[in-house]
Amino acid sequence: MEAKLIDIRDFIHDGEGGNGESLIHRNDSRLLLKLYNSTAPKDLIQNEIAIAQKVWSLGIPSPKPGE
Repeated sequence: MEAKLIDIRDFIHDGEGGNGESLIHRNDSRLLLKLYNSTAPKDLIQNEIAIAQKVWSLGIPSPKPGE
């Protein structure tokens, strides 16, 4: 996957947990950005993404996992 530049100023802090923080786009609440802590295990991150993809594919209202 190729890196994509984003402007963090376009997002508003929405919450945080042990592995990172969530931000919502200030003009489009359908866009969620999750920033993981540098100490978060990569396998945990990949597992969370896989679960999010499964939840979304089942039609459960949730952010569509993306890039």
